[in-house]
Amino acid sequence: MITTMSKETASSSSSSSKMISLKSCDGIIFEVEASIVMKMQTVMNLIDGFDDIATIPLPNVLGEHLAMIIEYCKYQEATVTKEAKEKFEVDFVNRMSNVTLKHLIRAADYLDINSLFNFLTQVLADRIQDMGDDD
Repeated sequence: MITTMSKETASSSSSSSKMISLKSCDGIIFEVEASIVMKMQTVMNLIDGFDDIATIPLPNVLGEHLAMIIEYCKYQEATVTKEAKEKFEVDFVNRMSNVTLKHLIRAADYLDINSLFNFLTQVLADRIQDMGDDD
């Protein structure tokens, strides 16, 4: 089911479980809770730019990467302990290659998710530092 929404709908539905459709550049459609979408400033700007939009296209984000971004945002929204958050973040970055990390940084920048962008760029800096330590 594809939902139609306006910015007011997205803002007022953050406490409910209203779903918003996001479409990656490779055609994969994700039904995402409004509270997660509100973390994506680019998407919120698209919603603001159109009265009603059924599916929000994200031409610069592959489905594989959007899935990871949604996973990260959902986990960050959940009430968890600091230790659980740190474990999730370690597991999250350890399973990705440098190429995937690069794509996620670009996607986080495009979507304007500052917390994810800052986290991933720190991971990249740490990886570069670790490469220098091997010499």
